[in-house]
Amino acid sequence: MIMRFGIALATYNGAKFLREQLESLLRQSRPPDHVVISDDSSTDETLGIAEWFRRAAPYRVDIVGNQRRLGPMGNFLRAADACEADFIAFCDQDDIWMPTKLEICERHLVANKSFAAIHSVENFGLMTSGRHGENTMHFGTIDGLQIPPARVIWPGMAMVVRNDVLHVASRLKVLWEPRFDSIAKLRPISFLHHWSHTHDLYALTAARLLGNITFVQDVLARHREHENNYSMGGSAWCQDSRVAESWGHAQNVGYRILSAFCKDFAEMLGEDECAEVLPEGRCRLARQHYERWSHIWHCRYRLHEDGTPLLARMAELGELHRMGAYRGHFNGGLGKRSLIKDVLTAFLLAALPASRNFLSPNDNSHG
Repeated sequence: MIMRFGIALATYNGAKFLREQLESLLRQSRPPDHVVISDDSSTDETLGIAEWFRRAAPYRVDIVGNQRRLGPMGNFLRAADACEADFIAFCDQDDIWMPTKLEICERHLVANKSFAAIHSVENFGLMTSGRHGENTMHFGTIDGLQIPPARVIWPGMAMVVRNDVLHVASRLKVLWEPRFDSIAKLRPISFLHHWSHTHDLYALTAARLLGNITFVQDVLARHREHENNYSMGGSAWCQDSRVAESWGHAQNVGYRILSAFCKDFAEMLGEDECAEVLPEGRCRLARQHYERWSHIWHCRYRLHEDGTPLLARMAELGELHRMGAYRGHFNGGLGKRSLIKDVLTAFLLAALPASRNFLSPNDNSHG
């Protein structure tokens, strides 16, 4: 069976780098079948460059313009929704693709019956060049539910997903957002609660729930860092100041937040509507997955809490071990570094810092 490949390209005032990216699309060893360029009301030469590409490409290219600004999330999803394809690759306007990106991703997606392929990336531009993924990913195909819910730091430009993933994500989004809004009114929310608000998490969350994800070692794109797409300060893991005001500054607050998210998501997966969205049996497995992680994060919260007695901390450590919390990152666990951290905490809590920038990229709690 011949599979169709689509590229969803979101643009907004990207004239400075767009032509170089489009040239890399023309060099693909496996050409796409359909490219959709969704422009978010650019005021520079972006649309003129897009029109040049439409004329130069030997395949179908559609250019759609938005009457009003949709923002990155809405713009990407509009492009993806218009792609008539079995597989869809998100494409940033300022990156550069390697010539074999689509060919290699298609090979893995078909051979492994995967719902998403995620490849390594080389960063260049504003910051020191370096490769992302090669030292942080398990390479090969695994069930998405083997990945901890918090291990989500993969950019959309490194993903290729089945069209089914976006259809499921869209239906889950409808169920989640009313719940999300009510949660936000009751208490602080975490970065993970925003999965339906960024196209990267949107696609990855649905792919994890559906089944296999393939991690590809090959560096298949160069990610350009520049002043308009790279933030020098902060992190996606840093929380709103209201979190600290409501829950304090202790280092274990991040674990409490993650536990709450997993509980929230598991409750949604227990609704009858979700059983109609996911394949038979998959919704039950996904709910058990999030319930397990809610319990793991709550145990870590109790273990790291200042007022927890030594015997209680030891009990939490034993429970974490029983649940397999210290297996590898891509085998349903947190890894050995988290085990060492938790053992030291159980015995030497008083010697640890009283506060830290929780949920930062350097915190092993999310991976």
